Amino acid sequence: MVGGTGWRNTVVLPEVVPGCSPDGRALVSTSVLGTAAREAAVRQRVGELYGVDTRAWEPLAAYRIAEALPATPAPAAQSRPTRLAPGRYVCGDHRATGSVQGAPASGARAAREVLVDLAGSGQ
Repeated sequence: MVGGTGWRNTVVLPEVVPGCSPDGRALVSTSVLGTAAREAAVRQRVGELYGVDTRAWEPLAAYRIAEALPATPAPAAQSRPTRLAPGRYVCGDHRATGSVQGAPASGARAAREVLVDLAGSGQ
């Protein structure tokens, strides 16, 4: 948790998209949930994650995106089965946490369920 918000993800963009930093500096993108995220708290947590001092970092932009993720009223299951019936599967963030992490996690779960079913059917 960062400043009372839900910590979601962080990435050093040039590690994912080489060349996106024209001057070679690291560009760090970090997502948190909630409107109470304080820059100092986010900066401190990112510094802990990367093991660096972030006090000299220059913020480029901050975007507050209303309703960026689907609402997940409590109590909410963190994951739901992807197998609907024999040979029928469904995946997406609606089967896990409503987030960019939930969609691939649900897809991976569906793939595992398909493999288990194929192995059991002798195919």
